[in-house]
Formats: sequence, structure tokens, C-alpha cells
Amino acid sequence: DMAFIGGSIRNFGGHNPMEAAAYGAMIVMGPHCHNVKEITEELHAEGALTYICNEDEALRVLEELASDPNTIRTKGERGKGVWHRHRGASERIYKEIFQKMAL
Repeated sequence: DMAFIGGSIRNFGGHNPMEAAAYGAMIVMGPHCHNVKEITEELHAEGALTYICNEDEALRVLEELASDPNTIRTKGERGKGVWHRHRGASERIYKEIFQKMAL
């Protein structure tokens, strides 16, 4: 129900949260997500992603939210909505590349 994207706590660039969104999980991420900036900003704007600053804050937020299943479900549904909007992007890119190669 909840996903903590741990690669975003340290300055590694972050991991893509879309797999968690596809499963309808509420997402918690650290501040280092420059590799996936656009999608994390969209998820956050939709209310599907909660940013935290460090491990202690992650634990506090996850513990607080664990006692609030309605918020977990709502945030998860919002994330799944974002995932649905982006679904099929790889196929669209693939088709565009091969159309341009055929020219």
C-alpha cells in the first residue's frame, strides 16, 4: 500500500516511482530525484507523492500514514491515475522512432 523510494535519500538521482504508482501505492521519496524530476513533480502535484528530507522523517511519515488507510488509498489512487496518463509512452516513442527512420 505504501512505497518508500530509498534511492532518493542519498544523492544518487532517485529511482522511478512509476512502478509503485502502477500498483496504486502511496509514494514517499527523499529530495534527490533529479533523474526523474518531471514525473516526481507531477506525482507530488497530484497528491500521490510525499517528499521527506531524511531517514528519520521517512520513518515518522510512514508511521503516521500507516494509521490512516483512507489517505493511503487516496494517494495511491491519484498515483495510479498519473500512471494511466503516461501508460504506453514506450510504445509511442518506439513507433515515432521507427516512423522517422522510414523517412
